[in-house]
Amino acid sequence: MVKKTFPGDRIHEIKTMQSLRIPMINLFRTYPLYYSYGIIETYFDESEKDIIVEMLHQDEFIEIKENTSPKQYRLTPKGVELAI
Repeated sequence: MVKKTFPGDRIHEIKTMQSLRIPMINLFRTYPLYYSYGIIETYFDESEKDIIVEMLHQDEFIEIKENTSPKQYRLTPKGVELAI
């Protein structure tokens, strides 16, 4: 996979970032008290949703609660910075 670089003032041009903005703000509304599920997945295609959730978890933007089905998650402090 080839990674493209974008200047900070052009990040809004990345389709995934545009789609991620609303669910991240919705997660911010429940921060830090509640775990949520399905918020991120609602905004992405079937083929992308699990990948996006896993990437956000690996990059420490969300914390996934173990042993739950469906996956429950909440923002981390790093995720709050992304949401804002």
